[in-house]
Amino acid sequence: LIFGRVSPVKRVDWILEALQPLTEAGKLNIRIVGSALDEETALRVRAFVGIGVSWDELPVPGDKAHEIYASADLLVNATDGSMDKVIIEAAASGLAVFAATKGHLPSMQFSTKEELRQSVETYLTLDADQRKRISGQLRAWAESEHGIDGHLERLRQVFLGV
Repeated sequence: LIFGRVSPVKRVDWILEALQPLTEAGKLNIRIVGSALDEETALRVRAFVGIGVSWDELPVPGDKAHEIYASADLLVNATDGSMDKVIIEAAASGLAVFAATKGHLPSMQFSTKEELRQSVETYLTLDADQRKRISGQLRAWAESEHGIDGHLERLRQVFLGV
């Protein structure tokens, strides 16, 4: 799954190019959900739509996000530099998340197309228990690092000096 507004900063075409060997081999189906920010980006992404790649080019209401996450096995996000909220939402939903955002996720980060392709390919070979363990770790990370309780505790420590 690639989810959210399709814009240059999300590097959707970069992801599709990296994973093209897997889609062409029938090992991976990619669903893109979200509207394009500009026509140039849309054209680059549309060039990949076909075997193994589909694109729902409509804006997604927030109340449908959970259904979309539930329909996927993994999410790939190549937003570089900052933490995209989609990463946190997907991890909290129990999805395996592959992200280019360094230093934030407990695992499954990538810098190059080859790293992304190899990581996804390896993940696809894992059994259900291994995938469940990874999903649990990511869900726990999302809750502890980005849940309201964690934020309140960090605020308490900052303001009370404890």
